[in-house]
Amino acid sequence: MKSWVIILLTAFAINTQAMAATGGGFKNDESAPPQHKQDSGQHGTEDTHENNVAKIKHTQSVNWVTVQGYIIKKNGEDSYTFRDKTGTMETHIPATAWDGQEITPADLVSLSGQTQKKGKDIILNAKYVRKQ
Repeated sequence: MKSWVIILLTAFAINTQAMAATGGGFKNDESAPPQHKQDSGQHGTEDTHENNVAKIKHTQSVNWVTVQGYIIKKNGEDSYTFRDKTGTMETHIPATAWDGQEITPADLVSLSGQTQKKGKDIILNAKYVRKQ
């Protein structure tokens, strides 16, 4: 009886690891819409005011923000370029933030996370990525 339990637990662990290794992330197989054709990206967010790249870049403090737009490029392992109608910015998105979703440059997304000053630039450390 114990051996069956061990076998089932081992099979479950292997299956879970295989699913985690292939689930979600950024797929660079489509292009984002032109910047001038983007709308504000508002689809019922719960924030009391609209954040955008231009506003975030002009703040010098650490803030929790939510922005909507497009992830247009992968720059490194967890580094991406995010764009909305006001501009682009670097964002750091860890594997856990994807939550199994596959995102392309054509997908409108909402990123929530904390801003961080990096040299003269402000970057977004995203904790949540949601396809709209």
